[in-house]
Amino acid sequence: MNKIHLSLVSLGFIALGFALPPASATPPTGSTWTLTFEDQFNGTTLDTSRWTSRTTVGRYASSFVSVAGGNLQLKIDRVAGAVTGARVDTETHFAQRLGYFECRAQVPPTQQTDFAFWMTVYPQINNVDGTGHDGAEIDVVESAYTGDVIVPVMHWDGYGVDHKSANGGQLSAPNLHTGFHIFGFESDAGYVKFYYDDVLKWTYTGVGRPLGAQFMILSSEYTPWGSGNINNAVLPYFAYVDYCRAYRRNATTAECENLAASVSAGDNVWQAGTNAWCSNGRYSLATLNAVNDYVQYTVPVTTTGIQKIYLGNLTGPDQGAFQCSVNGAPVGVPFDSYNVGPGDYQNPNIGSYNFATAGNYTFRFTITGKNAASTAYKLRNDVIQIRP
Repeated sequence: MNKIHLSLVSLGFIALGFALPPASATPPTGSTWTLTFEDQFNGTTLDTSRWTSRTTVGRYASSFVSVAGGNLQLKIDRVAGAVTGARVDTETHFAQRLGYFECRAQVPPTQQTDFAFWMTVYPQINNVDGTGHDGAEIDVVESAYTGDVIVPVMHWDGYGVDHKSANGGQLSAPNLHTGFHIFGFESDAGYVKFYYDDVLKWTYTGVGRPLGAQFMILSSEYTPWGSGNINNAVLPYFAYVDYCRAYRRNATTAECENLAASVSAGDNVWQAGTNAWCSNGRYSLATLNAVNDYVQYTVPVTTTGIQKIYLGNLTGPDQGAFQCSVNGAPVGVPFDSYNVGPGDYQNPNIGSYNFATAGNYTFRFTITGKNAASTAYKLRNDVIQIRP
C-alpha cells in the first residue's frame, strides 16, 4: 500500500450468467494442504491474539474496526475533515514462509476508496538487493477501480529510488462490486499465483517473489490515485470480511545442511553456508571438480508411494548442471544451477519416485556438465521436499 501505482484506465465489464462465488474456497489443486491460520470473525470484538488494529493519523483509525454479524467491518469516513480508513494485520501474531493465503470479502464503493488484502514484512521490504526474496509487498487485491477489474501488484527494494515492481495488468473480476468474493495468493519458492473466486488470474516467476515469512493485512482507505472522486463519496463506506485463512503445503522437508552428506573422491561438502533466501537461512555447499562428481545425502522418508521431489537450491555464476538419483535410480532430467551475477533461488520439480517403504534413502546429485560461462561445478543445496 506504500507504493508507486499504475496510471488508471477504467474498464467496465458486463457480467451476465456468472455463478455466485463459493462461500468457502479450497486451496489450489496439485498439492495437499494444512490449515495454519483462520479467523471467521464470529465474535463481537476483534481477536487481538490474531490481529492488531492500527491507528495512523489521517490514514487509519482503530475505532473504525469492528466485528459484527460474522464479519470484520472496516469503515471509511471523515475525521476532522480527513478521509480515514481502517487496518488490521497479523504482524506480531502470525507470519508464514510460502503457502496459500485467502480472504472472502465484500469491497466498499469506489470513489478513490478501496479494500486491500496484502502481505509484507518489515523492515526487510526496504532491503535493496535487486530481488524481493528477502521481503516484498504483495497486493493480492486493491479494489480501487470502478470497473470489474483487479490489478495484482508486487513491490520490492523499498519505496525510494531503488523501488521495483511487477503487476499482472488489469484482469477481469466479474461482479467485483457486488456481494462477497474470494481473493487468494499462492506462494512457492519458484512462483507466486493470484486467484479471484478460485480462478487463477496471474502467475509470476520473476526475482520479486518473496522467500521469507510474510504477514497478512486487511485494510480499507482513501486512495488518491484510485478511480472515482472522493468528493462524490457518501460516507461512511464499509468493507466486510467473512474470513481470512492461511495454509501450508504438505511435504516431507529435509534441510540439506542438516543431513548426513558425502561427496566423490577429491571433492568437499561444507554444511554451513548462509543465505537469507534459504528456508533456515543456511545451505549445503558442495565443491565438485568435474563431470560425474557428486554430492549425496541420506534422507529419512516417512511417506510411501509415488511422490514428487523438489530441490530448493541457489543458482550462481560458479555452479554446475546436475542429475538427481534416488537409491541409484535416475529421477527426471538434468537441471542447470548456473545464473549470472549474484544468482537466484530455484525450486524445480525434479521428478517423481516410488518410495516402496518408509526409511532412509540416498539422494545423489551428479554433475552432468556446466554452462560455458560458469567458472566451476559447485552446488548450493538448501532443502529437499517430497510432496504427495
